[in-house]
Amino acid sequence: MAGASGPEGRAAFPSPPVDSAGPPVEHPQAGTIRALGLVSLFVPVLGPVAWVQARRALAEIDAEPGRYLNRSAVATGRTLGVVGTVLLVLAVAWMAVAVVFVLISIADGTFDTG
Repeated sequence: MAGASGPEGRAAFPSPPVDSAGPPVEHPQAGTIRALGLVSLFVPVLGPVAWVQARRALAEIDAEPGRYLNRSAVATGRTLGVVGTVLLVLAVAWMAVAVVFVLISIADGTFDTG
């Protein structure tokens, strides 16, 4: 009995499993992470934020390799976030050196307030 069908004319054989995940999509935070990384070059305080968010998003992307398309956008945001963080550290170090020089010149009496 080839082509046997069950009740109501449906095939008696179970249908193959359907991939419920669907086609790959873009990670929902990729654009935000890339924008934060880019802005962190001008506002370095955002560098660590971009870096941390990118690390989390990359972990999600790597956990489900076929689910997301735009790993490179998140990686770009991470790299820009690292550069922004380095700029932040350099700015803080420069400010600390400037404060030390001002304090030394005040203590020596060489600081002229006008």
